[in-house]
Amino acid sequence: MHKATFLEGQIALSLLPDGPILIKAGESGGADPTLPDMEFVRTVGDQVFIPGSSIKGVIRAQAERICRSLDSEEQQRRRQQARKEMAAKELAADEPRLPLADNPLGRSKEYRGLSDMEYSSGDYIESLRETLKDRPERTAVIYRRSSFVSQIFGHTSLAGRARFADAYGKDVLLEERNGVAIDRIYGSVAVGPFNYETAVQGSFPTRITFKNLTLAQLGLLGLALRDLADGRIGIGFGKSRGLGR
Repeated sequence: MHKATFLEGQIALSLLPDGPILIKAGESGGADPTLPDMEFVRTVGDQVFIPGSSIKGVIRAQAERICRSLDSEEQQRRRQQARKEMAAKELAADEPRLPLADNPLGRSKEYRGLSDMEYSSGDYIESLRETLKDRPERTAVIYRRSSFVSQIFGHTSLAGRARFADAYGKDVLLEERNGVAIDRIYGSVAVGPFNYETAVQGSFPTRITFKNLTLAQLGLLGLALRDLADGRIGIGFGKSRGLGR
């Protein structure tokens, strides 16, 4: 399906901070005492922005969370039992054999102890890619063996169908905050004080372009975006301490 275009579209959206947010840059203030210990990521022109990879990571994590809630271990065991009953009656089983989301701790084709799953673990996909190295149908086979979420966002052997652009800030108000690290044993200050830079106002317009998504895949993407808009999930640094909404 990557060689022909059946559906193509774009979602334009703006991320509006509901409080402080911080997407940390790779470098710290270092020897310059005028810079905070943790800076907001910036372009060469000193414009703050949210990388598309950060947005994609948040959306994918929520999509996987939704799918794992639906695709529980009990559901998979029921499907496995249904397949066995159909096989005993010499009938073709139409129960799906791929999990909706990957298990990063899974190996080979096993998924939560269900050995008959056509599981798309990293080990299995890598071995499949090597097996089909010179065959023209390699990409199609890898796509069909990938989980529902990986078919949208991709993995190391498959390009994703949704692309997330960087969100460059407009009229952003930055605020510097202070913090300390608490020693878990003594309850005293372990490290600090340190300061970090947050964005508290402004907007971060961005866009998501997609190609050849099914209606179900587009619906899952919409559910994850809904949860982000409702504040159910955060983005960036310090989500457990009130940042990232």
